[in-house]
Amino acid sequence: MDLWKFICVVFTRHQLTPDQLAKINQETTGGQLVIVDCSDLANKNLQTTEQAYGVVKEMVARIVPLIPENGEFSINLYGVVPTPIRFVLLNQKDELFLQRALTIYVNEAFNIQRSVEGQKPTFGFAGWLLTGIYDLK
Repeated sequence: MDLWKFICVVFTRHQLTPDQLAKINQETTGGQLVIVDCSDLANKNLQTTEQAYGVVKEMVARIVPLIPENGEFSINLYGVVPTPIRFVLLNQKDELFLQRALTIYVNEAFNIQRSVEGQKPTFGFAGWLLTGIYDLK
């Protein structure tokens, strides 16, 4: 199988739990899994779309060396994707991805058993849900 099918970008403000990582591994059986950690980028406090552009540009810089020179590729993005990041993905795609065919699948955590407001954050992880598809062709 082609390596590109298994490039997963982690865009979360916290370290993945073993259960979250296991679910990612489960969804990509049959080939090599490459995880690109962008947690540091997810922790940035975005105030402008220009800052969001910088975050996406850095994310792309981490992904591009892992993909083949020709052909289409896709990325599975896991985490919480803020509105300004989604805006950049839709509006700056040609410049960022250099006219290459790309699909980004956004998968966000479905968390249950949330803590009471004001208490230490806790949650139960129920799974990853596909919340967006960015067909950037």
